[in-house]
Amino acid sequence: MDCFGEEWVPPSLTTLWISNCQKLGRWITSNGFHSEGLTHLSLEGWNEVKSFPTEGCLPASLKSLRLSFSPYLETLDCKGFHHLTSLQELIIEVCPKLENITEDRLPAFISKLYIYGKCPLTSKLKDERPTIQIQTDFDSDWEYESY
Repeated sequence: MDCFGEEWVPPSLTTLWISNCQKLGRWITSNGFHSEGLTHLSLEGWNEVKSFPTEGCLPASLKSLRLSFSPYLETLDCKGFHHLTSLQELIIEVCPKLENITEDRLPAFISKLYIYGKCPLTSKLKDERPTIQIQTDFDSDWEYESY
C-alpha cells in the first residue's frame, strides 16, 4: 500500500475488496480513497483502527461499504458518513468491540444495514430507526464465493 501513493485507485474501478492488509487502517485514514468511480468497498481484517471512517477518507460515489473482521474497531464515526449521500448499504461482520456510534445515529440515506457475527452495536441500532433493515440473512450487491 505504501508504494501506491495518493492516486493509486484508478477512476474506472467500481469495486474494491481489501483483505488482511496490515497497514490498511493507517493508510486509509491518512490518504483516503480519492476515486469517484468507486461504488463498492470492502475492508476486511484490519487491526489498527478504533474509529472509522474519518472525514473525507471515503469517496462520495460509494453505494456499499463492508467492514469485516475488525477486532479493534470500537466506533462508527458518523462525521465520516455525511458526504456519502450515495451510500445505501452498510455491512458489518464480526466486529466484536464495535459498540459506539457518534452523533447517536447513522445518516438517513443508509437504507440497508447488515450485521453478522458478534457486534454489540446491533442492540443500539435496532431501536434507532424503524426504516433501517438490520438483517442476519445476506442479500446484498456483493458477490461471495465459497472457499
